[in-house]
Amino acid sequence: MLFKIFIAMTVVALGAFTLYVMLEAERPQAEKIIDYQPHLVTRVYDKDSSQLTEISWEKRLYAPLYKIPKRLIHAFLSAEDKNFYKHPGIDIFGLIRATVENTLKNSWGKRPSGASTITQQVVKNIIIGNAPSLKRKVSEALTSILIENSLTKDQILEIYLNEIYLGSKSYGVLAAAQTYFNKTLDELTIEECAYLAALPKAPSSYDPIRHKTKALERRNWVILRMFEDGHLTKKEFLLAKSQDLIAIKSTEENPYDYFSEQVRRDLLEQFGEQGVYGEGLSVNTTQDPELQALTENILRDGLLKLDRKRGFRGPITHLELEEHTLPVAQEEWVKSELRESLNILRAQSVYKGWPIAIVLKILPSHTIVGLSDGRVMKLSSYGFWGDASEILKTGNVLLCVGDIIFVEPTGNDTVKLQQVPEFTGGIVVMHPDTGAVLAVAGGFDAQANQFNAATQALRQPGSCFKPFVYMAALEKGYKGDTIIDDKEVNIYLGPGLGYYKPQNISRLSYGPTPMRIGLEKSRNQMTVHLARMIGMHAVGEMAKRFGLYDKVHTDFSFSLGAGETTLLKLTAGYAIIANGGKKITPHFISTVKDKNGLQIYQHEQEFMPVYESNQLISEYDVKADKPSVFDNRTELVKQSISRDMIDFLKGAVMRGTSIRLVPICAKRKIDFCAKTGTTNDCKDAWIVGFTKNLGTKNVVIGIFIGYPQPKSMGEYATGARIALPFMENLLQKIPVN
Repeated sequence: MLFKIFIAMTVVALGAFTLYVMLEAERPQAEKIIDYQPHLVTRVYDKDSSQLTEISWEKRLYAPLYKIPKRLIHAFLSAEDKNFYKHPGIDIFGLIRATVENTLKNSWGKRPSGASTITQQVVKNIIIGNAPSLKRKVSEALTSILIENSLTKDQILEIYLNEIYLGSKSYGVLAAAQTYFNKTLDELTIEECAYLAALPKAPSSYDPIRHKTKALERRNWVILRMFEDGHLTKKEFLLAKSQDLIAIKSTEENPYDYFSEQVRRDLLEQFGEQGVYGEGLSVNTTQDPELQALTENILRDGLLKLDRKRGFRGPITHLELEEHTLPVAQEEWVKSELRESLNILRAQSVYKGWPIAIVLKILPSHTIVGLSDGRVMKLSSYGFWGDASEILKTGNVLLCVGDIIFVEPTGNDTVKLQQVPEFTGGIVVMHPDTGAVLAVAGGFDAQANQFNAATQALRQPGSCFKPFVYMAALEKGYKGDTIIDDKEVNIYLGPGLGYYKPQNISRLSYGPTPMRIGLEKSRNQMTVHLARMIGMHAVGEMAKRFGLYDKVHTDFSFSLGAGETTLLKLTAGYAIIANGGKKITPHFISTVKDKNGLQIYQHEQEFMPVYESNQLISEYDVKADKPSVFDNRTELVKQSISRDMIDFLKGAVMRGTSIRLVPICAKRKIDFCAKTGTTNDCKDAWIVGFTKNLGTKNVVIGIFIGYPQPKSMGEYATGARIALPFMENLLQKIPVN
């Protein structure tokens, strides 16, 4: 008898020891959950505190349990684990049942039966994953027991409700409420709470748009469980069950425009990937939303217009089709396999701003096209490429049956032909006193190409560099009326290198001329002669001082803008001229706060209005008539030099290469100073300028246009012809009050 007792005690002891060893083996996993830190969304705001975008690995918003409504908690408990507050982390009887079933069915390596508690789901979601195996289920159960002994039920439930994946890239109930219903948690109805609780089992299977019937059935099952568990009255149950499932399912990610993408890059450089994607930062930027929208639209429309003038380059691709077999009727097109092929092409297309269409039939008055969205429409006009009927009369048909093209709807049943421009470009709008970037556009479409031509492209600024040559001369004591001989340049470069012989764009020489005219008329020969007189080292040092280049360049070609820089740096250089010669740092971010609201970064403010109460306020908010100014900026050139250069650049608008801007500036009462720029072979076209009479609304604007890979845009594609029209359009619409 004693022997049997000894054996039994030994078995129990061995079992307990084995269980202890197994539990200890799982403790490191349990500690990861005990110290759980969710990946939180970083939110980015414009200067008016409106949200621009979100940056995250996952769309996750964290809500503490006390902020989650009881009806939503009850919905999840009824759907997933009604005994959550009673069990020790595992459902013993359910686990035994599932183990027997999975063993008998040999389904451990396939998709085993569940019986997972909420605690087990937390373990699975955060640590172990979904790999089907007996070992995983055992590990999951043991870790769940450890967690139950370290955390309270409420803590576990809070983790679960913020960690659970609910479809459409949404993690946690708060993110899902916004995604599916665009509501806060407090605004959710009973039936909406029940729908969210229906999702953990299989989010994609209960999609409210694609699988509405199944979603309704699952939602109503959750409502029934809530009623049976005593969380709903009969009246609430019947009312909730009778409601339709109306979900917006906003699955579109907040896309990065060129501004917010630059913010993301700057944040990564400063705070690292984990900080940006996981720490829930709150980022206030310098963006002016009105100027940003205006800038994007003007660059996009301008690139389209410029591209159309170069002609239609042909369809995206072409399919060989027999015209008499094509589904021209609407009801035929919707069901056709050809439309499905078109949808595949659209999904593969980098640019998704316009529908893709295929030419189905060409008639004397119009062309019939089938769109990927199922519509059959008329291509009644080729837009800027000419009217379809006129083109057909001359025999110069742009399209043929089977051509696949981009189109843009223009009316109820008509579309116009479109093509993605070959050109790219950038626009930067900056505050001259602070360097705050108010708007930036860096190409035709940020979703198709995130490369930002405004901040990343290294291009030659051409004649837009000349102001820095002339400022170097002013610093040497030269004056606006100093005479410089505009004659041929013939500089010997050394053995085997030949001579440097730049010419004026007119191919003429104008003889002795006042120095300021050399800038106003953008005379190349005068500029090079001036650079020789003062020394290229002085020119290179001035360019480096203004932040255009990292080192001093002394080649004479640099005096005509042969060095590469970015539009952002060049615009910042002009901002320094505009503000009286004071150093500024171009920036996109003003402040950053952590998830607890503690400010962890602020851009150094070296220039701010200061009011009589000595209260510092934002440079954008002016609430007093005559504030004094706090100014701690470094002086890069004397104010007198800056003032003279402003006068020169004003002359470039009134009498020089930017004279086309005079009427619009006069009409809108804008005092504007600017310089155009063109590189060799017209590969790059520029204009940079600034307003002087708009008070706190003063801005510096830089514009660059060219091909992504530099090549000639044509013999007469100068800054005045190509880039200046973009500036003209901006000045027509930019706020002046």
